[in-house]
Amino acid sequence: MTSAARVFGAVVADIHVVEFQKRGLPHAHILLTLAIEDRIVTAEEIDNFISGELPNKESDPQLFEIVAKTMIYVGNGTTPTISIDGHPEDDWIKIPDHMLIDGNDTGIRHLIAYVYNNFSANLYNDSYLQERAILAPGNEDVDHINSLMLEALPGELKTYLSADSAISDKKDTYASQFLPTPEYLHSLDLPGIAKHCLQLKIGVPIILLRNLNPSVGLCNRT
Repeated sequence: MTSAARVFGAVVADIHVVEFQKRGLPHAHILLTLAIEDRIVTAEEIDNFISGELPNKESDPQLFEIVAKTMIYVGNGTTPTISIDGHPEDDWIKIPDHMLIDGNDTGIRHLIAYVYNNFSANLYNDSYLQERAILAPGNEDVDHINSLMLEALPGELKTYLSADSAISDKKDTYASQFLPTPEYLHSLDLPGIAKHCLQLKIGVPIILLRNLNPSVGLCNRT
């Protein structure tokens, strides 16, 4: 699609790899080789395709100041660095305490309230949801944040469990005694496979990871 639309110019060769994250969501690594006359070589040309924006100085002056100063200090190499036990490098950057939240539920709830202010009143507002997101380093953090947000929503919590029994081979009694227990199956958290326990409330937005019923629009990533 990028090649046909000539977004970057004439493409003479391309290669891509699609990778799937732990929950099965895909992302792509794409390498394009452009024709000589369309090579992107100068800073001005790069700026035509890659850009970043600072927070709004008027509506969020505190965040604007934090981001602006941090970018300047890190870019100029003037940010103070520290060493960490067990690591030979001494150029680690310590994030200031005022930019961090406590790792407990109270701190996470404060983060949720800041990002999703008045969440319950905007649950069915598509533009409100599309404009907000909380990025987390791991799936465990994502699951924990989701559970805290579910708690804050009105309505009855519904729990859906996956099939959790292993089929034994009656002809092979020796192998049957080594079948995994349901408790072990419940603990598995594998890439591309949904968790054993799914909890939902009416109206909670979800993303499908598989094509359930394309004829009615229930497709992957909808």
